[in-house]
Amino acid sequence: MTDQKKPGVTLTYQLEASPEKIWKALRNPEFRRQWWPEGDNAEEIDTDVVGQSVRYRLKESEPPFLKSVVTFEIVPDDEQSTTLKITHELEGAIVMYLSDPVANDNGTPLMQAA
Repeated sequence: MTDQKKPGVTLTYQLEASPEKIWKALRNPEFRRQWWPEGDNAEEIDTDVVGQSVRYRLKESEPPFLKSVVTFEIVPDDEQSTTLKITHELEGAIVMYLSDPVANDNGTPLMQAA
């Protein structure tokens, strides 16, 4: 049995900056150029809640021209601390994850020192 899921990765960061400062860095093209992958064509898809979530669609500038969606979520911890959650999902690709063990699975692999 297999489950189909969108391939992607989610990273979570604790930042010592206000949510407003993080939002400005995500939205301002001048700031974005400092950390955005050079050559990737990015377009904003939507802003779920102003100051809290924004999504961008990326297209690589070189073959195989992969497309992906990056979602930035901002969660205020206090006035000068923010949690930034970045989710990057590949579009048009499906990764198959096995939900049941395979027949030749001998259990959890162990590393032993000689």
